[in-house]
Amino acid sequence: MVRFLVPAAIVLVALTLYALFESLLTPAHRVRALPKWAWVLVVLVVPLVGPLLWLTLGRAQRHVDRPGTRSSAPDDDEEFLRGLREQRRRERREDGPADGTER
Repeated sequence: MVRFLVPAAIVLVALTLYALFESLLTPAHRVRALPKWAWVLVVLVVPLVGPLLWLTLGRAQRHVDRPGTRSSAPDDDEEFLRGLREQRRRERREDGPADGTER
């Protein structure tokens, strides 16, 4: 029986500490369902269930798709393409006339 209780106690303490630190370090605006202080109390006061509730209901979702935050390739970026066009125009002006005659 002791062989089961010691590892179970270690897992319980580790889970509680993980949930406690994560709940403390999560910004208040990203916490769901309850205020941040309430989650800290739930994690500390309710063994095993408190940390599991925090992990499933309280913390913010990791992968949230927000419009306008997707990364784009350079060829999709209008500002980047505009800069390339301007750079090409400057290079053409510096190279001289297109007919090959010099000034």
